[in-house]
Amino acid sequence: PQNLMLQTPRYNSTEEKVIVAAVSQEGKTIVELNRQTGTFKQLLPFQKQLLSRPVYAGNQIVFKAHYNGIDNIYRLNPENGQLFQLTSVKFGAKNPFYDEKIGRLYFNNYQVTGYDISFISFEGSGGNKIDNLSNDFHNEYIEPLVLQEGNKNAFDSIPNKKYSSKPYKELNNLFYFHSLVPAIEENSNDDYNYALRLQSDNKLNTLSFYTTYRFNNALKKSDYLAGFTYSRFYPILDVSYTNQARLIYRRNVVNGVTQLTPITWRENVLNTEITIPFTFNQLNQNYNLNFKAGTDYTTRYNIVNGNKNFVRIIDFPMHYQAAFGHSTSRSARDLAPRWAQNVTLTYRHFPFENQLQGKLFTLKSNFYFPGLFSNHSFQLSFNYRNGSGSYQQTHNIPYVSGYANLTPTKNLINTLLLDYRFPLFYPDWEVGPLAYIKRIKGGFFADFENIRKGNSFSPRTYGIELSADMNLLRFYLPNFDAGVKIILINEKPRQNPIFEPTVSYNF
Repeated sequence: PQNLMLQTPRYNSTEEKVIVAAVSQEGKTIVELNRQTGTFKQLLPFQKQLLSRPVYAGNQIVFKAHYNGIDNIYRLNPENGQLFQLTSVKFGAKNPFYDEKIGRLYFNNYQVTGYDISFISFEGSGGNKIDNLSNDFHNEYIEPLVLQEGNKNAFDSIPNKKYSSKPYKELNNLFYFHSLVPAIEENSNDDYNYALRLQSDNKLNTLSFYTTYRFNNALKKSDYLAGFTYSRFYPILDVSYTNQARLIYRRNVVNGVTQLTPITWRENVLNTEITIPFTFNQLNQNYNLNFKAGTDYTTRYNIVNGNKNFVRIIDFPMHYQAAFGHSTSRSARDLAPRWAQNVTLTYRHFPFENQLQGKLFTLKSNFYFPGLFSNHSFQLSFNYRNGSGSYQQTHNIPYVSGYANLTPTKNLINTLLLDYRFPLFYPDWEVGPLAYIKRIKGGFFADFENIRKGNSFSPRTYGIELSADMNLLRFYLPNFDAGVKIILINEKPRQNPIFEPTVSYNF
């Protein structure tokens, strides 16, 4: 009726009537629908109240309102329109539910720790008439704001502005730069690179472009990156350019002694990739299936210690990838999904290159399981590689913790990384204006390397980790995770524990 916007309908016990909150420009009210006659009856006058979630309680109606300035549960007698306050909580009550079998009225009772579930006995009567309630509205907060606005009613004069329509030409609107993002990236040497990215996404999200400056902390060199993703058509096209510093060691045997000679250079890499993504959702289950294929073209220069056999141009090596992911939705306090599986298969080779030969197959996987208690998480990551030729020493699977401080593995075949994480407590600490620490987390880990028949099943490194979720400089986003890993090495000669700082963030 009257084009009212209806909210949160509920049946009575016989399903002959429906009670519903209604909204108009004049305010809110409660309306009852008689299903047999198809007629609506307005039970309250329109009022500036947040009336919400009315439900039947016998022949009475209960709902949430704030007649005295605090959200509470009220009773409406539909016969005479009288209102009574049933609850008197300190901070707020909402979401009433009446169990007529045992005569209890349940509701959410807001506390400093969140919402509790509370109840009162209710037999269809009682409560304080709203005429007898004291006024707890805090006008000392409202009135200064009204005075600042000049006591004007914003709805007295609504401007009528016409916006003309015109064609949108994608070619003229490819770029929209909106963010300058700092980043900390883990590199293949178990070290961290520091980057600054300028990001552009056009209004239709068909073209995403970035340009990045990156400082390679391991080599103390600068890298430069740029790229774009064009997703208007299927499949998705990715093109990227990288100018970066590189380092490898050449192994020489002189008089029976093995010597390692560093070879450094810079290289330009132009990479092209197409992706066919599939995404499915069912209730709280999320599924992802991606197929990729790509190639690149590399030129090398400023070569130091390179011999005549050093390859200066790499023509279009191919790579193919298939990835599957499944996860369940998680709550805000969960450290990871309770159940999740991610598996990625990659194959690389040189079909168009005469100077280089070799193949590389890699398997990367992550599995998440519920922990022993709420919000705990157990993670298992198994990774495998099999390379030959030029890919013999390409180790592009996750390493064990502290790998940069260990003797490099000559022939890395697989890694198994186990991690158990759990929240410790929620301190809500304020460190002045610098940081707001929300949660302290702990964890245990054990990392295995080259697991195969004949090897003893013992971790190469293991240890504990401690970290904190925080916001910095009073910004709501991004969320930072900062901490430290204490890494113990399980090999001879025994070494001192490694203290490795960890920093990450997300939006």
